[in-house]
Amino acid sequence: MLFGLLDDPAGGAGGAGEGPTAYAEARVPIVEREFAKAERLAFEKEMPGLYVNDHPLQGLEAALARLTECTIADLRDDDPLVDGGRHDGAVETVGGVVTASVRRYTKRDELMATFALEDPPASVEVFVFPKTMAEIDALLREDAVVVLKDRVDTRGDRVKLICMELFRPVLVVKGAGELRLQLTPSAVTDPMVKRLKAILAEHSGPEPVLLQMGEATLRLPAQFNVHSRRDLVGSLRELLGTAAAVG
Repeated sequence: MLFGLLDDPAGGAGGAGEGPTAYAEARVPIVEREFAKAERLAFEKEMPGLYVNDHPLQGLEAALARLTECTIADLRDDDPLVDGGRHDGAVETVGGVVTASVRRYTKRDELMATFALEDPPASVEVFVFPKTMAEIDALLREDAVVVLKDRVDTRGDRVKLICMELFRPVLVVKGAGELRLQLTPSAVTDPMVKRLKAILAEHSGPEPVLLQMGEATLRLPAQFNVHSRRDLVGSLRELLGTAAAVG
């Protein structure tokens, strides 16, 4: 019947008014719409299973770096005991995009999950056990940008992470923010200031640097503007100590 209808210009047994002209008149115009980045990337990934032209972290690398201690690539060092690699059981803070998330129930009927944390070009498998899952279930969504505190597991043939805490940060596009360093006046010495200047000069970029000491805030001259990559944040934390806030 279908092939007969297509061959009959008059529309087959339906008679006049139901031929190709009638169908043409019933066409609905397609409204052009500019999708938001998150929607567009979700559609783009739906067919091939990966991002092609963009990535949820594009332009947010510096903002994410301020909230993390290392990259996924750092965690996946071939030998985790040398060259800055992470020891088994080490606690780290990393960030990335949630992909390939799978929820399942244990034998005790408790919900847990596994997912891949992706920070191009690397990714790592993450396990979320029931106690933590009960706290973060609502935050764990496919394609969400997250920061997690985790325990490193280097047993077996690959590095894995055990999620301890997870949150979804509000990130500002690269170059639109500023780097804030919160110091205690007693920690400021001539050698420290000299080294701080050298570190900032090594990472020159568009972001202004603000020093906050007590209630006073000092904006450094433009010559000390930076690009707050992860290696800069790590160097600052090493210099200023864990008591100093970098963000």
